Parts: sequence; C-alpha cells; structure tokens
Amino acid sequence: MLSRGSGDDDASATALRDLDASSAELAAARADGDDGLVGDVEAHWRVRLRRLLAENPDAAAELRSLLVELDQPRRGDRRGLVHNEVSGGRQNTVVQGRDFSRLTFGGGDGPSANDVAGS
Repeated sequence: MLSRGSGDDDASATALRDLDASSAELAAARADGDDGLVGDVEAHWRVRLRRLLAENPDAAAELRSLLVELDQPRRGDRRGLVHNEVSGGRQNTVVQGRDFSRLTFGGGDGPSANDVAGS
C-alpha cells in the first residue's frame, strides 16, 4: 500500500525499511522520553498517509481494512478476551486464574478444591 504509484520495483522493500527504521526510532525515543522525536516520526507518517489517500482515494478502504485486521487479537492470543460475571447473591470466594491445584480456603466452612474451577 505504501509503495503504490511509485513505479519503482523496489518500492515495497523501501517502504518496509522506512517502517522498520521509524519503529526503531519510536522505540528509542519513547525509551528516552524524547516526545519531540516521537511527534516528528508520527507527523512524518501522518503526512505520508494523507498524501497516499489524496493520490489514491480507493486506498482508504484498504487502510480501513488493515486497521480492523491489526485491531483483532491474533489467533491463539486469547489475552483480553475474558469476561466474568459473578451473581446470585452468594457470599463465597471467587478465584480467577489458570492451572490451579491443591487449593484450600480457610477452615471447614469455605470452598474446597473441588468447588473451585480453573481455566
């Protein structure tokens, strides 16, 4: 997408190098707390994307699709997909986690390991 309309066969490789260089610059600038450099790199890409969209209005749909794809969790990456709800007025202990074994709570009145489900 970034090499569109350049007429240069090597434009894709150049665009990838530019992205990699900007990514490294951003990481270093953020680590150093250099907000000015962060702003400069972001402004560079904002201008580049504006020009791309002005020259290729059809690229807007492609860019939208790319942003949606990047916003989706990766296959196998289930972080952030947990939703738990505890209801029913019970006053018991609730445990959330992974790979539990040999859990005990309090004395004889609390839930046993058999009452706790781990995912």
